[in-house]
Amino acid sequence: MLPLSGIQTSIYNALVPALSPVPVLDEAGPNQPFPYLTIGETISVKSDTLREQAVDAEITIHVWSRQPGAQETQSLMAIAKDALHDQRLPASGFQWVTTTWIYGQTVKDVDGITRHGILRFRVLTFQAAAAAPPPPPPPQLSGTVDTTGGMAVVWHSGDKFTAEVVGKTITIAGADYGIFQFISDVQVLVDPTPPEASGADYVILL
Repeated sequence: MLPLSGIQTSIYNALVPALSPVPVLDEAGPNQPFPYLTIGETISVKSDTLREQAVDAEITIHVWSRQPGAQETQSLMAIAKDALHDQRLPASGFQWVTTTWIYGQTVKDVDGITRHGILRFRVLTFQAAAAAPPPPPPPQLSGTVDTTGGMAVVWHSGDKFTAEVVGKTITIAGADYGIFQFISDVQVLVDPTPPEASGADYVILL
C-alpha cells in the first residue's frame, strides 16, 4: 500500500473550496498569476503493524505571493493550515487516520519579489489486513434414517455410518441421541430410545 496519489487528491479537494478563488495547483506554469498554492513534495515511511499496512506521509504545501509584505502569504497559510490540521479526510482504498500540521515558514524567493510560504503536514493512513477466511465447517455425516421405536437407527439415505461415530451425538429430527455402538455402515445403536420414524433427517458431527 502506498496511497500517495489518494493523499494528494484528498488534500487538493480540501484546499480548493477553502482557498477559492486562489487556485491550488499540482504545478504552476511560467505565466501563472499570483497568488496561488502548489501541492509539493511528499515523504512517506512504512509504519505497518501486525494486523495493518500503514503509511505515514509528510506532504508540503507551498504558498506563492507577490503582494508586498508577508500579510497575504501568512493569511493564505493560515487558511490552508485550518483546512487540513486535525482533519480526517475522505479517502478511497485506505483509511485516513488524521492530518497533523508540523511547521510553517515564510521566505523571500531568490527573485527578491516573490514571497514563499511553506507548510508541512503529516498524514497517518492504514489499510486493514484482509480478514482471515472463515474456518471450514466441521466434518459431519448427514442424511435420513429410520427408527424402529427401539435403540436401533437404520440408515435410509445420504451418508452411511462409519466406525468413528461411536461416542458421538446423532441429531434426529432436531433431538439428540448418544451413539454407543456401531453395528454396520447402515445401523447404529443409540440412547435414549428415539420415537419410531421413517426418513427422518439426521446429522452427526465427527
